[in-house]
Amino acid sequence: MRCPTYTTRGIFVALVFTFLAVAASVQPLTASDCECTTVTDTIVATICIGGADYDMEIYLCDVGTPGTGGSCNSSYVQNRFSVLHKICFLDPRPAGLTNVQIISAILCDIKNSACDPTNQWGINVPNGSVYCWEIRTPKCTTTDMNGCIVPCGTDIPCCRMELRWKRESGNCYWDPLPVYTCEDPGTCTQGCEQGCPTVTGCCE
Repeated sequence: MRCPTYTTRGIFVALVFTFLAVAASVQPLTASDCECTTVTDTIVATICIGGADYDMEIYLCDVGTPGTGGSCNSSYVQNRFSVLHKICFLDPRPAGLTNVQIISAILCDIKNSACDPTNQWGINVPNGSVYCWEIRTPKCTTTDMNGCIVPCGTDIPCCRMELRWKRESGNCYWDPLPVYTCEDPGTCTQGCEQGCPTVTGCCE
């Protein structure tokens, strides 16, 4: 029996089809992942910024498919995916703060308060398990005529952050592993503030 022979052309065609199959299996990050068509949660929260508390109304959209891997680290299955869509101060907005600093303070509050059973975010970390929440924020923001922080422009790229908590033997704590963050490529149009939030330098 003869061994099969392969021409150079045949090998090239096979490689092309293999590449296309792999490319089709990869889900790229797209700006549409940060769109909010229907607000699913409106939360009035007290947020600490620079040691002072401010009341805000925060609009969230739940997106994605719970039970699937995160955008930044697909090995961590997420319990929830949300877009932080709009932020309005119920108190006068403190002067000198950027939109990114304010969004960072909100994410800090989520990070620090999730294990509190009375937390204002509705998070319930199950015993003996991990709770993961991917929160997406627009990379380009502005302030509207009512003083609210809103997305700026169209086809806006996302900032993504995967937050994690654990509860073991009844004790709940922030997962000390690195916070996985990633962002879509792209820049903002003129007049928008550009940047991604962090959870460093939080009020304690």
